[in-house]
Amino acid sequence: MQPKRPKRKHSAPKRARTPWGLIIGVGIGGVVVVLAIVLGSAALKGSNNADIIIPTAIAERTAPQKGFVLGDDSAPVTLVEYFRFDCRYCADFVRDTAPSIEKDYIDAKSVRFEAVPLAVEGKILTASEAAECAADQNRYWDYHDVLFANYDQISVDAFDTSRLKEYAVKLGLDTEAFNSCLNSGKYKQAVIDKTKEVVQAGFQSTPTFFIGLTKDMKTAGPGYTGQKAIVGAQPIEVFKTAIDELLKKAQ
Repeated sequence: MQPKRPKRKHSAPKRARTPWGLIIGVGIGGVVVVLAIVLGSAALKGSNNADIIIPTAIAERTAPQKGFVLGDDSAPVTLVEYFRFDCRYCADFVRDTAPSIEKDYIDAKSVRFEAVPLAVEGKILTASEAAECAADQNRYWDYHDVLFANYDQISVDAFDTSRLKEYAVKLGLDTEAFNSCLNSGKYKQAVIDKTKEVVQAGFQSTPTFFIGLTKDMKTAGPGYTGQKAIVGAQPIEVFKTAIDELLKKAQ
């Protein structure tokens, strides 16, 4: 029996399960930090015969994409998210909350949004690599949104390599360049290294967000010491309150 997806209740935070399922051992001054990432989403099983969902918002997107960043680099506020592509709460955030942030703040050049995928092995590592390959063509966010749009298709293996390549076709990417990038494992170690860096900073669940003034965030590391943290797929009001406070501070 497939696990039931939790009902969307905007009045309460939605947090990823901890401990997390793939084991990452990272030595820090002789100490091993272990991070477990729970896999097993229904989206990871099945065949590749279902239609691919392309969110209509992608065609309407006007904010610039540069690497992991969506929005203008001159925006006074920066929002950074650490997430996993197999995280149902991350998917809830992308569907329920992110569109309002993009429309109300990113398009207005008030916020720049950086979203960094975490993975160390398995198909979510390949999916994270694929997103990096899309970033080479400045389409990271479009590809990111397609992955989450197809997250719940229980009849397909959403992160199978052939499926990942189909997403690139549907998005109109340069598929020769994309496939070459993915096949080569060009970004595999970069994704793993970033994940280990995040583990060392003490992360325990996804999605985790940090928000602050851009001038402060650009000089901070993955722990973003001194910056506001938001854990879980919180209601849009939580993000708006934090952003509006910072925008007043930036004036």
